[in-house]
Amino acid sequence: MKKIEIWQKPVPMLEVIQKLDFIKNKTSWGNYMQGGVLRLSDKKYEIIVPNYK
Repeated sequence: MKKIEIWQKPVPMLEVIQKLDFIKNKTSWGNYMQGGVLRLSDKKYEIIVPNYK
């Protein structure tokens, strides 16, 4: 990892889980966030970032 940015506030996951295709079971979305660091595609990044800023 070369470019790391630590955000000061969390991303409200309930606003983005419906748009993230790697989360198959939307009611158990927390299971998909376990296991450490996850590399995001540009598409997934663009879904999450507007909900942060």
